[in-house]
This record gives sequence, structure tokens and C-alpha cells, in this order.
Amino acid sequence: MSNPFENKIKESLENFEMPYDANAWAEFEKQLPKSGGTAAGGSQFSWKAVALVGVLATSVATIWYLNSDKEIAKSESVVVEQIETSQEQSVIVVENSSKLSEPVVVAKESEKISSSEMPQIADSKKVVEVVSSPKLEIKDVDSESGAKPAGSDVQHPEKKAVTPAEKPTPEKVNDKPLVASFIPTLENVCVGEDVSFINQSSDLKAKMVWDFGDGTSSSAFEPSHTFVLPGTYSVKLKAANGSKTSEQTVSVVVSPVPTATLDALQKLPGYDAIPFYRFETVLQPSETATWKFSDGSVAKGASTDHLFRDAGKATATLSVQNTFGCSHSDVWESRIPKAFDDLMAPTGFSPDGNGTNDVFMPGALQDLGVAFDMVIMDLKGQEVYRTSSANEPWNGKLHNTGAKLDAGTYAWTVVLKEEIVSKKTFSGTISILP
Repeated sequence: MSNPFENKIKESLENFEMPYDANAWAEFEKQLPKSGGTAAGGSQFSWKAVALVGVLATSVATIWYLNSDKEIAKSESVVVEQIETSQEQSVIVVENSSKLSEPVVVAKESEKISSSEMPQIADSKKVVEVVSSPKLEIKDVDSESGAKPAGSDVQHPEKKAVTPAEKPTPEKVNDKPLVASFIPTLENVCVGEDVSFINQSSDLKAKMVWDFGDGTSSSAFEPSHTFVLPGTYSVKLKAANGSKTSEQTVSVVVSPVPTATLDALQKLPGYDAIPFYRFETVLQPSETATWKFSDGSVAKGASTDHLFRDAGKATATLSVQNTFGCSHSDVWESRIPKAFDDLMAPTGFSPDGNGTNDVFMPGALQDLGVAFDMVIMDLKGQEVYRTSSANEPWNGKLHNTGAKLDAGTYAWTVVLKEEIVSKKTFSGTISILP
């Protein structure tokens, strides 16, 4: 039959999850001191009370130890997890597939770690064994999807992850194509005419080589060239810079140039006082001639007559042009001894009918053979005679009829109707002698 004291101890031990061992307790009673009677019973009860207190103290110590042990184990687990977390964060794990491999499972230690071992674990950071954890693979980044596993944004403290915006880009290579390009100032030129070429290539630093198609070339950047023979020439520009080359070809048409050669003859041989000349040249069917004289007169055609009225240097310039627009010139020069303004007219005449100096007509008009108008007026400004023929001179009468006009001075004016001189009007005075 169990006594209340034993039951109380058993109940206390069961609360602390300690199994009750009757044999161990019996052995403990044998070691207690023995006494008889009531006193012995009180003494026995006192020892049992002392033993209960000891058991309770031991139980409390055990419970404290166990709880402390658990806290140490928990602290170690936190340290180990922090170590593993740091190790997992040191590598950026990226894979091409949408699923990651199985996560790493860290098994808790089945054995208790003593308090004496805890400082060693905290200092040395021992690695906990991994139980049945598959090896985590590190794969290349999927450049198209850009998928990253969870937690991959955590970067290694020693190796910084390079984002696309921070990736170093290679130095840009000038991949702009080289294009040779030029334009001539004239695509239709004449033999002997300079043509310039304007360079419009894409690379102005490229080496330029020109082939003019006539056996000549140039390395100038923008050359000029003169073609000496007619024809169609393919002008080629080749630009080169390193391994890059480019070419362009433009056709230039070179047309022939006519030959201008003039002949000048005095129209009135033996009349040196009349500077009247005839000019001629030979033309091809596709050619035209233009004559320009030093007094400003202009004439066209293969031949023309010209009267120089100013004393001094006289020139005649012939310009022959063909249907291609090409021209050539020739120049004639001479010296006129005196100004030819009076048309070799006399200063007076005596219309008395004796057959000597009876009429008035400027002598040059009879020799020139050109159309003209002549008007004679008195000093009052009244017209007394008009004629357009060198064979109808003035006889000193009013309109060449009736009585003889009074002696005195009269004014005459001659206007040439042909393009033989720029200043077509000649004038002077004539006196009727008594």
C-alpha cells in the first residue's frame, strides 16, 4: 500500500515528465537512518521532506538545463540558417526554364549540442550537413525571356551583377558605307573648255582617284580638266578608305569648236580717205557668224561691209558659233588716219551752169553705194532740197526747180540706212557762191 508521500513525489515527477522508478526509491530508503517509535516516524518524515526538496531542486535544474539547451540549439539553428542564407545570396541563380530545381533542405541535428560547444559553433560557423539536398544548378540567362528565380536580385557582395543598362558596350565602329559621288559643272562642253568636278562623296577623308576617260587622271579632291578632242567621255571617280571603296561614273559630252577666220578688204581701192571695208569668212552649214566693230556696230552673216568714221584704232571681231553652242573668234585691227564725218563733201559750189562745180553731193555717197537720205535746209530751218539718190545732186534751186536761191550758207544732213556704221547721221554746211 503506497503512502501519500510517495504518491506526491510520483505526481510531481510525472508533471516534469520524469518516469517513477520504485526500485530506485526503495534503494534510496535503505540508505536513510533508522529510528523507532514516534520519533523514528517523525525523523523518517523529515528525511523524506528533505529528499523531496532535493528532487524538486534537481527537477527544476533539469528543466532549466533542457530549456537552455533548446535555446542554444535554436540559436545555433539561426546561426546556421544565416550562414546558409549568406551563401545562397553570394550566387545569382538564373535558369532558362520556367521552374527551378528542388529547394535545398537543411536537416536539423538529431543530437543535442552541449552548451560548451555553442561558442565554438557561433565562432567557427560550422556547416550543417545537408540531407538529401539536390545540387542547385547555375544556368545561363535566358536572353529572350529574362526570367530570374526568386531571390536572384540579391547580389554577391564581391561580384556585382551587371544589368543590361550597365553592360559595357563595345566601341562603335564606323560602319557607314563609303559612297563616291560628284557632279560636273558642265555635262556638255566644248573642246578646250575647262570643266570642274564638285566632289560630294560621303567620306571627305577618303583617297580620290579620277579617270577622265581620255587617258589622263588626277588625285585632286576637286579637279578641273580640259578635253582637247570632241567625243563622249566617261569620267570615273574612285574613293577608297581602308577596305571600303566606291565608284561613280558620269558622262561628259565634248563638242567640236568651229574655226573663225576673217578676211578684210578695203571696199574702195584707191580711196584711202574713205575707210570703207568688206569683211568675209567661210562658214559650215551648222555655223553662224557675228561681227562686232570698235564703233559699236553689229552685223551678222558670212560677209559684211563697214565704214569706220572715227580716227584712230579700228577693230573688227568675228565670232563663229555652231549648233552645239561652241564658238571661236578672230580679230582684225587697223588705224584710220582721220575722222570720216564729212562724207568727203565740198564746202561750197557755184550753180552758174558753166559745167564746173555746178551741183552739190557728198563724194563718199557716190562711192559707198549705200542707201541714204539727204536733206538741205536754209538758215531759217526751211527745207530746200531732199534726195535719196547719189545721182540726184542739189543744183542750188528750191527743190531743184525754179530760180537760183540766194548765195549764202545752207545745212545738209545725211542719214545712212544700212548697218555699216553705228552713228548713221552725218552733217555739215555748204555755201552757194555768188
